[in-house]
Amino acid sequence: MDEDQDEHDHQETSFHTRKAVSGDQDSLGWLVEHLTPLLLAQARYRLSRSLANLYDPEDLVNDVWQRAMPKLHTLRPRENRITPVLMKFLSTVLLNHYNNLVKKHLAGKPLTVRKPGRGGDDSSSAAWNEMAGDVTDVDVRAQRSEISQRMDEALRQLGPDLREIVVLRAIEQVPVKDVARLLRLPETTVVSRFRQAKALLRDLLPGSLLDDL
Repeated sequence: MDEDQDEHDHQETSFHTRKAVSGDQDSLGWLVEHLTPLLLAQARYRLSRSLANLYDPEDLVNDVWQRAMPKLHTLRPRENRITPVLMKFLSTVLLNHYNNLVKKHLAGKPLTVRKPGRGGDDSSSAAWNEMAGDVTDVDVRAQRSEISQRMDEALRQLGPDLREIVVLRAIEQVPVKDVARLLRLPETTVVSRFRQAKALLRDLLPGSLLDDL
């Protein structure tokens, strides 16, 4: 991908992120469609470690959007960039939800993921919750979209080692030193593998979503 296209992708995502955070429904729909493939990749990775036979990644991602939408207006840019803040927020919501599911199962009190169309209980979030039904339709389309299928196939082609680093570094935005500690690898190995994974994804995914993170 050339630098001009790279910059255009950054600007388009930032534009829609800022409008979505302020409550614009069209941009929110665009963003859901654009970022859902990344969240699906994260959900598949996490569920593959446990609970894979109990929960569907698509249901988990639906639940994340339902939980996250009423809180989008609280997000603030970091170093004049809002998209990484949003992605970190969404991936954290998913990770926390997944961890909670694991804890409940270990305690013998399994949870049911919320079905599309249900918002939060905070009455101050009513306007956001009203958007949930329409945005859920976009989420379903995103999950079935060509880019989502290509993302899934591309990550499979990376193999488990590189795929794990992409999820941890690019989607969950875990610092290099923490990834190195989690995977018991030298930091230089984490950096080189992430660089290798991005290069491969760029070949497999023109206009890679990783450029937005």
